[in-house]
Amino acid sequence: MEKAIINGIRGYLAALSQETLGDRSLYVGSSDVSGCLRKSYFNKISPQEHEDKTLVHFVRGHIAEDIVAFAMENQGYKFTRQYDASHPDFPYLKAHIDFLFGNPENGRVSILECKSSGQVPPDSPYTGWTRQLAYQMALVSSMFPGIDVRGRVLCIDVTTGNLKVYPVMDMTSKPLMDDMLDRGKTLYQALAGDIPVEMLDVEPGPMCGFCGHRDSCPAMSVDGDGILDLSGILSELERFQDLKAKIEDLKQEQERLRQTILDFMAASTYGKANGFIVEKKVSTCSRFDTTRFKGQYPNLYDEFVVPSEQVKLFIKKTDS
Repeated sequence: MEKAIINGIRGYLAALSQETLGDRSLYVGSSDVSGCLRKSYFNKISPQEHEDKTLVHFVRGHIAEDIVAFAMENQGYKFTRQYDASHPDFPYLKAHIDFLFGNPENGRVSILECKSSGQVPPDSPYTGWTRQLAYQMALVSSMFPGIDVRGRVLCIDVTTGNLKVYPVMDMTSKPLMDDMLDRGKTLYQALAGDIPVEMLDVEPGPMCGFCGHRDSCPAMSVDGDGILDLSGILSELERFQDLKAKIEDLKQEQERLRQTILDFMAASTYGKANGFIVEKKVSTCSRFDTTRFKGQYPNLYDEFVVPSEQVKLFIKKTDS
């Protein structure tokens, strides 16, 4: 049954994509310019089949959009879903906007870019989300010169129900909007064969671990000593080390406090304070002495040992 469900999801998404987005190989969309252009290039010329769980995530995104639509309709908002925006001078630059509020003919519209994620960013949307919104705003602005375009990103975790609407982006973001259009033109030039793919921006980052085109990527090359440049995830490295140090400090403090509580209770089994109920249990457990067994029965030990793979990560900070 699992296979039937996945096949059904795959068929549903393919039909929905064709109906709402058309043939994406013929134009540059907002998701194409939001990240690494090299990845977008290869995704278009040699698309790869998505993993099963990725398909489920795509459906989750459509569910999130439906939730927003139901809510906005209930509150009396008027909007257009999947608004088709394309540049009047460069028709290959296109986007299908999740929600467009207002009428462009009236000189002002608002765009809502809806995202579904298992983690809702607490402070600001991811860079890729902001870029997508800027690209969409740029297209609408090019279609209706002089229009006041504003936009927001909304993120929903459909599992926990957490959601956040991020601050408004307005026409003061025009430099970013123009940059997104330039990225779209550059990508299209590469797809048309007018410029070599080597001219496309390569943006190493956390998503490189999921890229199907990393084997030949210059950002994934190693130096003469076989060492990979991790500059693209430097902030993640720094955050990891910072959390590691904090966790170790917290563990030490937790153990100190535990011992303080045990020392105070002494021979007592139960204690309470301000709503806290504390129970001390002393138990005896049995463990298998592998060192002793190996020493006395080495052949039998080797017979029952099962190898397993374990990945360890060692990180240290140098002066260079």
